Amino acid sequence: MATIQTINVGLAANDKKGDPLRAAMQKVNSNFTALASAIDARFAPTLIPSGENLNAYMTAGVFHQNTNAGAAAGQNYPTPYAGLLLVYTSAASFVYQFYTRFRSGPGGVQATYWRTFYSSAWTDWQEVAKKADLDALSVTVAAVQTVAQAAIPLVQKAAANGVASLDGSGRLPLAQAPILTATSLPTTAHDLNDFQTPGSYWQNQSSAATLANNYPVAGVTCFLEVTNFGSATKQEISTRVSPYRNFWRIKTGTTSWSDWKESVDNTTGLAFQGGMPSSPVQDLNTYTQRGQWAIGSSAIAASGLNFPIGQSGQLLVLSAGYPGGPAAAGCNQVYLVANSNRLFFRSLVLTTWTPWEEAVRSSLLGAANGVATLGMTGKLALDQAPSVPAKLVEAGTNANDVIEPGPYYLNSDANATAALNWPEQIAGTLIVTVVPSGNMQITQEYTTRNGTGGVLRTYKRVRFGTSGTWGLWQELARFADAMTHTFLTTATDANSLTADNTFYTWTFSGVLGANFPSFSTAWAAAGYMRVYYGASTQVSQELTYLVTGQKPRTFMRFGNTSTGVWQPWKSTSAWHTSTGLPTSDMGDIYVDGIGWYSFNGSAYARTDLSLTTIADLKTRAGGLETRADGLETRADGLEALVMGRGQSWQTVARSLGVAYTNSTGRPILVSMLGVQRGASGNVWIQVNGRIFSRTGLYNSIGANIPAWACIPPGSTYEYAGVDADTFTFYEYR
Repeated sequence: MATIQTINVGLAANDKKGDPLRAAMQKVNSNFTALASAIDARFAPTLIPSGENLNAYMTAGVFHQNTNAGAAAGQNYPTPYAGLLLVYTSAASFVYQFYTRFRSGPGGVQATYWRTFYSSAWTDWQEVAKKADLDALSVTVAAVQTVAQAAIPLVQKAAANGVASLDGSGRLPLAQAPILTATSLPTTAHDLNDFQTPGSYWQNQSSAATLANNYPVAGVTCFLEVTNFGSATKQEISTRVSPYRNFWRIKTGTTSWSDWKESVDNTTGLAFQGGMPSSPVQDLNTYTQRGQWAIGSSAIAASGLNFPIGQSGQLLVLSAGYPGGPAAAGCNQVYLVANSNRLFFRSLVLTTWTPWEEAVRSSLLGAANGVATLGMTGKLALDQAPSVPAKLVEAGTNANDVIEPGPYYLNSDANATAALNWPEQIAGTLIVTVVPSGNMQITQEYTTRNGTGGVLRTYKRVRFGTSGTWGLWQELARFADAMTHTFLTTATDANSLTADNTFYTWTFSGVLGANFPSFSTAWAAAGYMRVYYGASTQVSQELTYLVTGQKPRTFMRFGNTSTGVWQPWKSTSAWHTSTGLPTSDMGDIYVDGIGWYSFNGSAYARTDLSLTTIADLKTRAGGLETRADGLETRADGLEALVMGRGQSWQTVARSLGVAYTNSTGRPILVSMLGVQRGASGNVWIQVNGRIFSRTGLYNSIGANIPAWACIPPGSTYEYAGVDADTFTFYEYR
């Protein structure tokens, strides 16, 4: 096959992306050369060897047998003479052979033969008739016709009981065609699928027309017309009762039929009636029969009567009345404007037309100068709500009387007095929300202007019920007033944790950077810190460490953030064990069940406060040793009064809220331990009605929380707790 070069013509005219003209013409010349060579090769005859079987030549081409002997020795030649063989093929396994013999046979006359190959078989060779043969045949036929015409009297042509005549086109004139009478269809069980012979049929029994017999509708008499060509069949049924209907279907295969389809006529369809004329003046009130009309000019609508708009478009009339039929008492008209997508509609009811109404276009929904939309709740979308300006509250207006819904503004501080029931004597804005029925609730929300220090405040109150009584104004917390939580994840300098009303939390020891307390053993991991900002010169930090299996350990300090000077950390809670005591002086630390530890300048050491002998007293006296003799005489009475002598820790049965009295005559220590059950759980001990010790852990549900106190002789004491349980009570007595 010749290789053809494609010329790049670009993507658009003169876009300069195609081949240059010279290069394109070179491709044209090259393509001509290639085509010429291919054509020459295609039509150059190929010599057929002597003795060949022409059945084997099934490839398209031109072949030449140059000797009579070669043809005579071959197989399946149409004639034993030299000649030219043309072979044509198609994609559907068709092969055509044409053989033209040379003038080498008897009489030296040329002849052409043809045959075809299909379905694995060759047809017989057929000789193509020559003009001389056809002329001779025509003369013979004419002679026969002359004889035949002479044999049939002319009076019998087209005469009754005579012979039919043919017209100039060789066809029977319609006047001589037989009248076809419909054949009756069976009235018993039958199947319309079986009626494929062309002709007319008639079903005069409505009961025989059933869906089971493959009729399109049941229970009506009808005519059946069958048209057939080969395996293709068309059936058409026309019903004989009103409303007269027409159905048709096609046989789509050897056994398959299409569904019945009903033909639409002017009594059932909505037909296009053409363009509406410009003259005379058109009155849409007269268009009451079904159809569609095109109004091609706005002038027709502008000059016409009862048009909804003076613009071109389409008129649809939906009516029971059809063109050419009786007038209908009612109809609907729809007018579609051509240039703006607008749609109008109206109805004729008896003799009265309703006004034209315009349908809302989707492009107008929520659009400027369009129409608003309602949300799923049936309410106006917020972004489409009108902008309502605030109303001025006149001087001397009592806030109790502002009960109409909407926004208001108060311009003067002097008008916002408590006597007039305003929450604060600062000008601001008021929003009133009203419930129109039921409990008649009214809500007022007042926001002040920026007051002292640039602070604005918001207050709310509610009037509920028909009594008209207002509740108290309540100020809403600002973000600056709320406790803020910050979760720490990286090493942090404690000096940087200074935000007011903030609590910081962490879950691993890597967060503990510079300026956190230091300990002899690295036990701290999770914890939290609260910050209270009084001023830049006074910022307080409360630090709590969570220790697995132990009480939380708390510390406090305060500092000056403007100078960066901080006071040292101090321990503010009892410890569960003495493991990991601080490496700096954080005050005396009490360890449960062991006693007090003090910092000796380099480390914490246990302080022994027991007095068991006069020598102990002298040792504690230090420089008072010289007065030991004088004190010795009072040692017996003193020994009976000091705490620790003959005392020990005891687990006792106590109850919350019960006042107990220290009747031992000596000071005693009391301690309680509870389990926190609420976010703000805490426990405390009251001595003589005053809270002496109180402990709570923020949001540490399940943690142990302790409290302890020293009870003087004769004093009363009471255990108490909130959101805590599982209490254990210890007393050193």
